[in-house]
Amino acid sequence: MSGIINKVKNHKKAAALLVLFLMIIAVFVISGMYLPAAVIMAVSVANELTVRKMNRQKAPFGTYSKIRNADCLVIGDISPKAAQNLSGSDKTVSIYLPGCTLAGAYEVLRHTFSILKEDGGQAMLVVRKKNIDKTGYSPFEISFFHAVTINRLELDNSEYLLRLPILFTPIKSLMILAGTRGVKSATGLCDKEISAFCEERGFTGEILEV
Repeated sequence: MSGIINKVKNHKKAAALLVLFLMIIAVFVISGMYLPAAVIMAVSVANELTVRKMNRQKAPFGTYSKIRNADCLVIGDISPKAAQNLSGSDKTVSIYLPGCTLAGAYEVLRHTFSILKEDGGQAMLVVRKKNIDKTGYSPFEISFFHAVTINRLELDNSEYLLRLPILFTPIKSLMILAGTRGVKSATGLCDKEISAFCEERGFTGEILEV
């Protein structure tokens, strides 16, 4: 029952934000301030495209997806095309998380590993050197989390992050839209907790620092 109530509240908040947004644009247009109105419209379009791309990344993991038993799952700071080249397998699924922390990439793996084949599958977590020891989650990681995880991590602002990524993480949002980050060099790292998690579930895990 509480879940239904929360959904209703979320829809009301989203509707209120939309009305407020339209009112602001209307005020600018009526006042003859077309440049601010155009900027707001451009930001709105960029935000909508970002959200759609976020949702497309989740498609392979949906209930009705036919993508299963993948050879490799690449998660992290690497574009889908580069991830395909890195894995060297045609059956690779990638999740692009620009600027992600290792904690963020690992949490996404915990929610998506079932797409891998049980025997011989491989997971790669790709993280920039400066973000290896950092914590924190961007909208792109949070979009994969279940409600229980969001509560556990106390991500009370997750609703706004997911609806307005272009405002809260503009650079990362533009990187998502561009989707061009490659890998020039990578160093393999080891993490006992992540290695144990992968071994217990029948696949290998690798951390790449780029």
